[in-house]
Amino acid sequence: MRGEMSLDPRFLPSFAKLCAQPFDRPRSKIWDARERFICGFSEIAKAGEKVSAKTALKKHERKKREHDLASKILALPQKKYGLILADPQWRFEPWSRETGMDRAADNHYPTSVLEVIKARDVPSIAADDCVLFQWATSPMLPQALEVMKAWGFAYVSGAVWVKDRIGTGYWFRNRHELLLVGTRGNVPAPAMGTQWDSVIAAAAGDHSAKPDAVLKMIEAYFPSVPKIELNCRGVPRPGWDAWGNEAAKESKFRYVLHADVPRFAAEGWELLPALDGTHHGEYSVLMRRVEQG
Repeated sequence: MRGEMSLDPRFLPSFAKLCAQPFDRPRSKIWDARERFICGFSEIAKAGEKVSAKTALKKHERKKREHDLASKILALPQKKYGLILADPQWRFEPWSRETGMDRAADNHYPTSVLEVIKARDVPSIAADDCVLFQWATSPMLPQALEVMKAWGFAYVSGAVWVKDRIGTGYWFRNRHELLLVGTRGNVPAPAMGTQWDSVIAAAAGDHSAKPDAVLKMIEAYFPSVPKIELNCRGVPRPGWDAWGNEAAKESKFRYVLHADVPRFAAEGWELLPALDGTHHGEYSVLMRRVEQG
C-alpha cells in the first residue's frame, strides 16, 4: 500500500489549512479530516516520495508539541514559565574604577556582581521543560555561561545582534551582542524551515535596550508557552510577565495573563477593551490600575 501512494500537489493548500486549526477544538469533521491527511502524508513522507510532505508533517508535529508543552505548564498549581528571557545587569570591571567609569553600565542602571546574579532563584519559576534566552556581551561570555548553568540550563545554541553603530571595547570596538539559548528538560527546537537567521541586524536604542525583532522571533518559536522577561525595560509585551528595576511597575496599564486576572482585579485593576494590533484576548488582557481616593 505504501509504495502505491502518491501526493497530488493540489492537496497541499488544504493540508496546510487543516494543520493550522487549533489543537484545543473539540473533535469534528475538520479534525478527523486533518488526522486522515496526516496519516496519509506520513506514509508518503516515510516512502520518501515527497520531501514537501515530510517537511509539512514535521512543522505540524512541532506545533502540536509546543501547544502540548504550554498546556502542561499552564495546568500546574503554581505559576511556572516555559520561556525565560534574561538580560542580566552585568558589572564589567574597567581597568580603573576611578578613571574608567565614565561609560560604564553603572551610570545607567544598577549592576550586580556575578555571584548575586547566579544566586537568583530563577529555577523556582522555570517549568521542568523550559527554554532560556539570555543576553551577554563578548567580554562577559564566560560569566554568562556560568549563570546559565547555575540557573539549571544547558547551553544549546546562540545568535548575534548586530547594531547600526559601533561601541567601545579593549580588543575590538564592539558592534554586537550575544543571545545565548539554553534548555532544561524536553523543549522542542523550531521545525526545519522555520528557523531564523542567527544574525539579527537591528538599530541600537537606549543604553541596554534590546530590539523588538528578538521578541518577535521568540514569540514565533514559542507562541503558546507562558513567558517572562527578566530585567525588562518599560511596559511588558502582550502575553509576557516582567521583572526588574526598570519594568514599568508604576504604569497604570499592563497586560495580564488570563489566569492572573482575578488576582489583579482584587488588587484594584480593571479590564479594558482590546487595543488594535495586540494579542489581547489570545493570551492576555489589558488592565488598568484604578486610582484610589
